[in-house]
Amino acid sequence: MRPIKLIMCAFGPYAGFVPEIDFTAFEESGIFLICGDTGAGKTTIFDAVCFALYGTPSGSYRDSRSLRSEYAADGVESFVDFYFSHQGKNYHVRRQPQYERPLKRGTGTTSEPEKAVLYSGDEPIADGIREVNAAVESLLHINAKQFKQISMIAQGEFWELLNAKTERRTEILRTIFMTSGYNRLADVLKKRADAARQSVREAENGIISRFAEVSASPESGLSERLSELCENARQSGSAWNAEELYGAVADAVSVDTAALEELEKEISEQEKLLDEMTKRLNVAGERNRLLDRLDALLKEGERLRSRRGEIERLAGELSRKKEATRVLKPVYDRYSQKRAEAEKAASEAREKLNALKEAEAAAKSAGERLERAREQLPAAEKL
Repeated sequence: MRPIKLIMCAFGPYAGFVPEIDFTAFEESGIFLICGDTGAGKTTIFDAVCFALYGTPSGSYRDSRSLRSEYAADGVESFVDFYFSHQGKNYHVRRQPQYERPLKRGTGTTSEPEKAVLYSGDEPIADGIREVNAAVESLLHINAKQFKQISMIAQGEFWELLNAKTERRTEILRTIFMTSGYNRLADVLKKRADAARQSVREAENGIISRFAEVSASPESGLSERLSELCENARQSGSAWNAEELYGAVADAVSVDTAALEELEKEISEQEKLLDEMTKRLNVAGERNRLLDRLDALLKEGERLRSRRGEIERLAGELSRKKEATRVLKPVYDRYSQKRAEAEKAASEAREKLNALKEAEAAAKSAGERLERAREQLPAAEKL
């Protein structure tokens, strides 16, 4: 944002219209200083610019309702016109502070409300306090506090600073430069640092505890060394001797690794011996099973020899039964066939007998009907 010109009327210490302040003469400088005697109205320029943009004065010790000049005549209007450019476009904001003025008729006063209009060129783009404030913040992408912090510092706020004690001066500087957010950030960072230190202490205690769990064989001479290093770290409350602990653990691991290699070699030899003995045991077991099978077969053969006579008798009886079956089977088959034919003939005879009974019943019924017809014949002939 680049200021172009500022026009004030009945604003601050100025009772009437103030000749416009042209800022275009300072465009090449970029940064310029507003200076003058005390009471010359330097702060009023800051107040006017800040009030025109955001509706608030530049300092935190002034209120927008006190911006109308107390020297202004009753009929003089209080307003600020501020022209500026932003991203290659010209803008113009006109704002009127709230103030009390006499009634045009009768006695008493009435309140003149605050008004604001924002123009782009000659066209109004926002009308109203909230609308203009929102439009300016959207246009410049900074709010009033940020504008004061990065663009201007009102001189009135340095008076108390020059005479204040250190604590009060710190508070004033925080107010002027709006560093309360950084103060809160510092508190947050301090809490995080304390939490990080606590986490480090807990981690170191955990490391010490893990090292204390390491054991070494008494023959290696490392057990006493590890205990001493862990005790030193525990007393100091930190793992400052972690490298020595790592070294001692590495030595213990080397000793255990060598012992493990010897033990693995011995285990390998024992496993080979175990495999050989297992093979022999399997062969012996197979031989024992064969011997048991042979013994069982011999006993079964002895039992069968003892029943030889009975087996021969049963074999003869079986042969006779087979012969009887061979001779009697055709006879039985012919008997079965004849029996089936007889049963079929009996069934046909029963069917014919039933048909005969039905025919007799039908003939009887027909005779009865014929007799009744004969009885009715004379009457029929007469008719």
